[in-house]
Amino acid sequence: MKILKNCENIFGKISPQTERRIKKYINNPNYDNWDDIQSIIIKPEGMTTIWQAMIKSDPTFPKKGRSEDFEGNIIKEWERIPMPLELLRAIKEVTIQ
Repeated sequence: MKILKNCENIFGKISPQTERRIKKYINNPNYDNWDDIQSIIIKPEGMTTIWQAMIKSDPTFPKKGRSEDFEGNIIKEWERIPMPLELLRAIKEVTIQ
């Protein structure tokens, strides 16, 4: 996926494994897959994560994430998650600058 080729973390290009995790979300957008990828750094300047990219692209995107208790049980789910095209647009806006 061409857009993901621009994603970098502090070590350089994101790994193929990380790219597969993002593609998994794009192909199957659900709360668990979103929770798995939201903290991935996609731009080393400013340590920008996927979630931060979404907020930058859509200021109405939730500023609070999933809440869990001490045993890992979900108390409160994400208010919403991005559609795949929204996510790709946000990644593109942050990484191609």
